[in-house]
Amino acid sequence: MKYIAYFYDKEMFDCRAQNIPVDFYLGDIKLIEGLWRGIMEMRLGEKAKIKKKKKFAFGRPGEVDKLDFPHEFRQGDRREKLVSKNVIYEVELLQFV
Repeated sequence: MKYIAYFYDKEMFDCRAQNIPVDFYLGDIKLIEGLWRGIMEMRLGEKAKIKKKKKFAFGRPGEVDKLDFPHEFRQGDRREKLVSKNVIYEVELLQFV
């Protein structure tokens, strides 16, 4: 898949659309739960906007430390900001197995 992730105020926090597509497994604890739950509803080649409220955007209370956050959000105040806002993912599902 390829995706762009940003807050409702249009501030982008993750972009994996320009580089090599992201491979993942549904339910992978390192992938943001709100993202993979939305992807489960998609079809091959589909593009979608997945909107998640902050309560559901990063999911799994107590396991947020295991998420694969973008490098600049892995620690400190910026990470707190990341988990305290509503988010939108623009996703393109390129392939599945």
